[in-house]
Amino acid sequence: TSGTTSAPKGVRLSSTALTQATGAWIGIGVGRSDVGLAVAPLAHIAGLIPGALLPLSVGCSSVIMPKWDARDAVDLIDRHRVTISAGAAVFLHDLVREYRSNTESIHRLSHFVSGGAATPPDLVRAAETVGMRASRAFGMTETAGVIAIASPFAPLERRAEYDGCLVDSVEVRVVDENGQPLPRGCEGALQIRGPQLLMGYTDALRTTEQLRDGWFDPGDVARVTTDG
Repeated sequence: TSGTTSAPKGVRLSSTALTQATGAWIGIGVGRSDVGLAVAPLAHIAGLIPGALLPLSVGCSSVIMPKWDARDAVDLIDRHRVTISAGAAVFLHDLVREYRSNTESIHRLSHFVSGGAATPPDLVRAAETVGMRASRAFGMTETAGVIAIASPFAPLERRAEYDGCLVDSVEVRVVDENGQPLPRGCEGALQIRGPQLLMGYTDALRTTEQLRDGWFDPGDVARVTTDG
């Protein structure tokens, strides 16, 4: 992964981390009757979990795209009655644009989870206008996927303005410049721990810099509300 840095980093993930991360999707109600659309390669964490591990866990179907094309995606969503997909905001942007130009009465994607980079709130609202629910999520390869995700039934403002709710398998805290924990609602440096975390980077020095006393420091600024 490259994350927010330009240099690629090797991330070592355990089977436990991947299993726990898959549970986040089950937690928002994904089940056997769902049909997923994998828009990212299966070698990418955003393709591996929703495209392969989630279907194996709950018995739902998965449609895997060989390469991204918004028009093809809309056709596949209609043909296979796809209910859920996930990826970066660029995929959501392309789907909204395609649905706006498509005047046919077709099945629309029920829920798109946008993460991996900042998702503009207005993009989530735009998805609503074309009959598609979208929500923001927070996660990264180092956490084997999402650590915060919103239910498709959450109010629009929550789905647009927040990166979902924390999943049960992780613990987070926000600290000040001295590394002291801050109360909920305060903005500061985010730290994460739990079974979804990476075992370490392939670079031992980077591991030492970002993993301390079981807490992972991704270098992000965050604010966690009292309700998670």
